[in-house]
Amino acid sequence: MKRRAIQWIAAALAALLESAGAATVRWPIATDTYLDGRAENQALNYGAATTLKALVNNNVTGDGSVCRALLALPAELWNYEPTSLVSVTARLYVWQDNTGDRQVTLFPLARSFVEGTQNGGTADGSTWLTYDGAHAWLQAGGDFLTNFPVAGVKGEILDEGAHDRFFSFELTALLTNETAREALRQNGALLRIDEEPVPTNGLPRAPFTSSDDPGYTAEYKPHLLVEVIPPEPEIGAPALNGSTLTIPVGQLTPGITNAVERSYDLAGGNWTSIAVFVTGGNATNWSLPLSPSNRVFYRVTTRE
Repeated sequence: MKRRAIQWIAAALAALLESAGAATVRWPIATDTYLDGRAENQALNYGAATTLKALVNNNVTGDGSVCRALLALPAELWNYEPTSLVSVTARLYVWQDNTGDRQVTLFPLARSFVEGTQNGGTADGSTWLTYDGAHAWLQAGGDFLTNFPVAGVKGEILDEGAHDRFFSFELTALLTNETAREALRQNGALLRIDEEPVPTNGLPRAPFTSSDDPGYTAEYKPHLLVEVIPPEPEIGAPALNGSTLTIPVGQLTPGITNAVERSYDLAGGNWTSIAVFVTGGNATNWSLPLSPSNRVFYRVTTRE
């Protein structure tokens, strides 16, 4: 693991921050819903539904209806410049994949949406016809940027009986494009199965697990897998309060494990881990009792 010295605090009492290169973190996608194009469902909201439906109905009954899913990307993503992001992948789990030879494609939204709190109830959020339950999309079914498609990659079948799998959508390239990045940041994304041609029978569909399904752990709910180069951490001025030393640590990566390590002999290169912490933000205060030694060194490292 490559280590970089950042800052010494004092000769006898020192703190050293280090970065371990790229690290991977999972950030949940907590805001999601879907839009139902069936005539009797177009004014309903599904913000609290346990599934995110992307489907196209057959035209046997004459409706040829479709469903599309909406996602808002985690706020943590926007703390980092595109150059710090090695890979950003949206992952969604489908408990029974019935897409057949059709793709599910992600597009940046051209307008923000309101998730809502219903599960097929009176709209207090987005619907097929409106982006917030009251104001109409420019085009029913959601306004999205058609020139930035990301085709979902179908993972291996996990259980042959269930025919379940993960779909992955690689967003890294979109985040380096100013237009696509801003649309994803402000508005989110739309998922759409291939809707043409309308099937003459059957119901090609991907019932993705939503963030509101209590029956699944975080791994099976919508999330981003982000490989990020952590920014160089920053140590602020230490404060002494009796026998306690407090050091503000900034430029941390939310969700990534950090370790506090101590050495009494820097030349020997022997470091002992004395604390592990994960932050939900970009900074924290690290406090610990002063060592009785006259010469002691501390450092903070990021871990995979």
